[in-house]
Amino acid sequence: MRFVRNRDGLAPFDATARKFVNELASGEPVTLEVLYDRDMQEHRKIMAQIAEVAKAVGADPEWLRAQLLFETGNFQHLGEMYGKTVVAVSSMSRHHMRDHALHAFWDDAVEVLRKKVLPQVTNAAERERLAATLSQQGAPVTG
Repeated sequence: MRFVRNRDGLAPFDATARKFVNELASGEPVTLEVLYDRDMQEHRKIMAQIAEVAKAVGADPEWLRAQLLFETGNFQHLGEMYGKTVVAVSSMSRHHMRDHALHAFWDDAVEVLRKKVLPQVTNAAERERLAATLSQQGAPVTG
């Protein structure tokens, strides 16, 4: 059963949720627990910063995100296949990376960006702007 949040509150998203809502007695209280809440503003900010840096170095944001996940240790070494090392890079979805893990990743990723990626930006003004953007950290997450 899945619900979606809209400007009016929660609305049923799938058939099971619609059936559940239709079977409720009028005025019956319902308690819903959010299992994997995500600070989506912070998540979008992180993704936008990764995309900005990727554009500045002429890379694909997906490639840079994978590089950052690898550099920060968010991967599993699967072994050798056809003579090549195979790794699986972790997902940044809310089901795989909760807020506390996202913030821990971002703290490490900012250091990687500063030390390894920003020096590749040829335009000095753009490099300084991106460095300043990376310095602006969000509020700490509790829990």
